[in-house]
Amino acid sequence: MRFIHHPHCTPEPEEHRYRHHENPWGPPHHGHGPRGGGRGMRARRGDVRLALLSVLEEGPANGYGLIKRIEERTDGMWKTSPGSTYPTLAQLVDEGMVSASPQENGGTIYTLTDSGRETLHNEAARIAELWNGPRGGYEGGAELREAVGQLKQSLRAAAMRLDRQGRLRLVDMIKSLQEEVEKL
Repeated sequence: MRFIHHPHCTPEPEEHRYRHHENPWGPPHHGHGPRGGGRGMRARRGDVRLALLSVLEEGPANGYGLIKRIEERTDGMWKTSPGSTYPTLAQLVDEGMVSASPQENGGTIYTLTDSGRETLHNEAARIAELWNGPRGGYEGGAELREAVGQLKQSLRAAAMRLDRQGRLRLVDMIKSLQEEVEKL
């Protein structure tokens, strides 16, 4: 028997599988499962730590400002989450690599310390690799993200107005595109 996680999520015949919330993309993820949340590249162990130290070299900033610096430096291809940024900042403060200055508005300004600068110097090669990104850089990331977003909008609009035959044709087109992309 299939697990029903909400009262409105009932098993449906194959031809009605797109009816869940009238969404042609199938059932929503309701915040759980491997397909929910996040965007951009996935960081390796230690990447967030080095990225934060590196962008702090530009000058003090709050956590949000540091997230934005990383996103800008990677042309939008990597946006660290608050769930990884703030615990990493707390760890860097505990290790003495970053200082934290509470602000009157409730925020915190982070500043690189001498110990943090020393770590940057010692990890220079890895930091260069981090910012050069996969296959030599992040240039074109914004254009790619915009094109993918426009494609998703077009696919959603088409899927909403198409009948079953049209959707199956759309699936074939997507598979063909996927094969072409994988050849790159």
